[in-house]
Amino acid sequence: MKSVSLCLLLVTFALGKNVHPYVAPEEQAALNNKFNMDLFNYLLKDSKPNMVFSGFCLHKILAMMSLGARGETAAQLKKALRLDDGTDQQIKEGYKSFSDQMKEAKHLTMETAIKAYVAEGLSLVPEMEKIATHYFDSGVENVNFNKPEETAAKINNWVEKETHHKIKNLITEDNIGPLTRFILANTFYFKGDFQHPFDVSATKKDDFHISKTETVQVDMMKLSASILTGVDSDIGVRMITLPYRNKAAQLAILLPDDIDKTDAMENNIMKIWEARNLTREYVEVHLPKFRVESSLDMIPALKKMGVTQLFSNADLSGIVKNAEDIFVKTIKQKTFIDVNEIGTEAASATFVDGVIRAGHIPRENPIVFKVNRPFVFGILYDGVCLLAGKVHKL
Repeated sequence: MKSVSLCLLLVTFALGKNVHPYVAPEEQAALNNKFNMDLFNYLLKDSKPNMVFSGFCLHKILAMMSLGARGETAAQLKKALRLDDGTDQQIKEGYKSFSDQMKEAKHLTMETAIKAYVAEGLSLVPEMEKIATHYFDSGVENVNFNKPEETAAKINNWVEKETHHKIKNLITEDNIGPLTRFILANTFYFKGDFQHPFDVSATKKDDFHISKTETVQVDMMKLSASILTGVDSDIGVRMITLPYRNKAAQLAILLPDDIDKTDAMENNIMKIWEARNLTREYVEVHLPKFRVESSLDMIPALKKMGVTQLFSNADLSGIVKNAEDIFVKTIKQKTFIDVNEIGTEAASATFVDGVIRAGHIPRENPIVFKVNRPFVFGILYDGVCLLAGKVHKL
């Protein structure tokens, strides 16, 4: 499985106006996932039939920004990110600890990087530069935003390299103007294989019900495995997780019992996730090969989550020297995910201006998990949701 996620944050200048040193891994995962679920709830309501995003990528870059924001700007960010109960040191150490853990993961490649592009004549506040480089693995480079074509090419080359050539030409010269003061880019790359891939020879054409009146033929994969599964009887949803070779990583699938319960499932993502009670069962999995691409404007969702000052009267004086009248103009994320028998390939860009193959174990009456109707998915590592989305139409 491959997954690439990239976040690009564009910040534009506008004229006018005694605790534990770090958050425990399980607490870090819970806080990150609560932000993911909050964001997911808003994106689900405003997005197209199919959607994918990386809340982890967005959370990381905004968490770094929150450490340089001041006053109400910082308070709003930390509350939305679910970081308001922690200290700045806990935030820094928590991300450094998780990043170090990702680098050391076996049978799994996870790479994350941040790059700060700062206008010539400006510089990061020394403390922010230390935070960016030491705790968030960030590089810093001065660029000439008065040469938009040259600067866009420089940023795109870095993005393409860091995403293993999965994302090209993310930013255009039109995205850079004379008021641009700095751009933050965050890339995330994930690559891993399922513990056991689906058997290619078992993939057959089958029905996928977009609605009660519309059905299409899809390539349906098949796998029989002993995996973790659970049911939310109140809402009518079943969940499974398919492990990768590194069992700390899983692909989670949520499926409503009936197509009529799709809205109820999506409106209760947080409740379903927090109440999950998974047990190991023998399951016959039928999962369609699917590819989803999204380009999402994150600002409307963040505003609904209480982040408003960042986009108007922001105080970012702890990030850039002489930061008066700097605010965030754009936060957009572009993402794709491609799931097949071997695994998954996914890419995302945000910019701110034991399993066994079918038939190998004889078993009477296995649980049948047939994904032939709208579903929700997520990629997790050590409990942290790295990527999530929904599929309504194939």
